[in-house]
Amino acid sequence: MDIELSELPSVSLNARQYLPACSAIYMVIDSLNQVLYVGKASNLQIRWQRHHRLEQLNDIDKKMFVRIAWLVCEQNQLDKLEVDFIAKYSPLLNNTPVTKEKEKWKSEMINMTTVISIINLKGGVGKTTTTIQLAECLASEFSKRVLVIDLDPQTNATVALIGEESWEELDQQKQTLFHLFNDKLEGTSFFNIDNAIQPCVSNLKLSYLSLLSSSIKFIDIQDRISEISHKSNYCINPMEVLKTGIHSQLKNYDYVFIDCPPNLGFITINGIEISDYFLIPTIPDTLSTYGIPQVVKTIYNFKKDRNLPIECLGLIMTKYSSNSNAHRRGKNELSARFAKIFQELHIPQSPVFETVIPQANATAEAMEFGANISTFRQKYGRSKCGDRYLYEYVINLANEFIKHVIN
Repeated sequence: MDIELSELPSVSLNARQYLPACSAIYMVIDSLNQVLYVGKASNLQIRWQRHHRLEQLNDIDKKMFVRIAWLVCEQNQLDKLEVDFIAKYSPLLNNTPVTKEKEKWKSEMINMTTVISIINLKGGVGKTTTTIQLAECLASEFSKRVLVIDLDPQTNATVALIGEESWEELDQQKQTLFHLFNDKLEGTSFFNIDNAIQPCVSNLKLSYLSLLSSSIKFIDIQDRISEISHKSNYCINPMEVLKTGIHSQLKNYDYVFIDCPPNLGFITINGIEISDYFLIPTIPDTLSTYGIPQVVKTIYNFKKDRNLPIECLGLIMTKYSSNSNAHRRGKNELSARFAKIFQELHIPQSPVFETVIPQANATAEAMEFGANISTFRQKYGRSKCGDRYLYEYVINLANEFIKHVIN
């Protein structure tokens, strides 16, 4: 039987409750269009209520979007079609021990790329600056393949990495992340991930750094994203839009940084859904740190509800002014306050980074795409602050970041 997998009806693994109650041959397929498993069911809906591969497939789904496709057939055809489909598609998991293969997938898929969401509910704390500092430093000084995903409607990371003119062209071509989400709402298909990802970005022209751009138009649809489930006939979970769109590309990068909006809405949750870690930049003052407990508690509750691997990588102090009494006091108190959040949740404590990024004009100027610079060290400041050059703070931050990821 000659069948195109793309033509078969399917639902995401997390939407399996919407599978029909019919006899069918089913195929589990990942975002690379690899067939993971082929099986038969006299009642497809009941079969997937307690599937013996479910835990294993959930692990894979954390890193590779997984869907279930099916072909309705008569019960007397099931045995023959199952044999034929296994022979045709050579599914990766059929006839393999569940435990052994589960560990193989975890090592091959989960560890190949590290995804980090950068978030704070307070604006102006250096969230986007921290994202770009780490991305540019890892790409230029450590030769790491890095992708920046800009989910913030303010588009600051996008404009800092490609400039306003190039951003406007991408938006007109419908190749910003707004269009990925809007396609799901409107039933269109303008967004193309291969065209949307911009390689060799930054005014440093970094061959290892790429960008997936945001759009201010996100503001127009952020309150409608919950409608995606209904609009897609429950095939797409509104929390998994980014996951379905990006997962075929993740293997191309060592690190993916997601610049999240300063809220915990659906757009941010799409970033959390695919992240291994979240990182919190903050100015060490009362207003900037006020929402940190809510961020940590909400993400860990979401982690539990969705069975996600995400952990808090830590907290980074930014825009620190040693002349400010409030900053000095906040810096001294922050470690204990941060630790208390984890103690109340009864989970392992995450660190406050030792590297503190100072307030400096050169740091703000580094976010200007039009600046006439040619090297990383020139961009991030050759002047000294305290006992070191400004660019050294960024390199130290990147080194500490790598250490925490490895540990």
